[in-house]
Amino acid sequence: VGAPTDILLNMGFPNITCIDVNKDRLWKAQKKGFFCIKGIAQDLPFKDNYFDLVYSFGVIHHAVNPKNIVDEMYRVLKPNGFICVMLYGRPSLRYLEIMILRKILWHLHYYRYDDLRKQTPRPTKEQWISWNTDNLGCPLARVYTKKEALALLNRFKICKSWAERSGWFRIYAGRKSSTTS
Repeated sequence: VGAPTDILLNMGFPNITCIDVNKDRLWKAQKKGFFCIKGIAQDLPFKDNYFDLVYSFGVIHHAVNPKNIVDEMYRVLKPNGFICVMLYGRPSLRYLEIMILRKILWHLHYYRYDDLRKQTPRPTKEQWISWNTDNLGCPLARVYTKKEALALLNRFKICKSWAERSGWFRIYAGRKSSTTS
């Protein structure tokens, strides 16, 4: 979920299926030989217990209902199958930048915030985080503590988690149990 997935190819997975809403990312992945489908993570067009591994990088934290995506990942993953998920993390240096440094720029009336300021003079914490993650004005993004992420992914046995990019990318690896519920 979320293309491209070069990392999986480098790990030796020979058959990779990409699903994404973005045509450009799918086109790039298709050029590399991946099987690609335009679609949404909340409604995966695959039968139950279909994949050996489900990989999601930068998708779940942008969803209106992240639990729906996690449930779909669980549904299409084979028993004993693996998951690898990246979620925006806090605490992290990026989170501190968003919550402190960028707010200073907002209050100093930095020009890049002018349009957003006209639309929403007093943004909520959730709006502020969303606006300042991927690109200025991103409609929806969440950041998770490790505890919140583990609660979201609670149907899986998380074996390992680690941080990249000074904690902003928090990666969780785990398995679906051999007996499905």
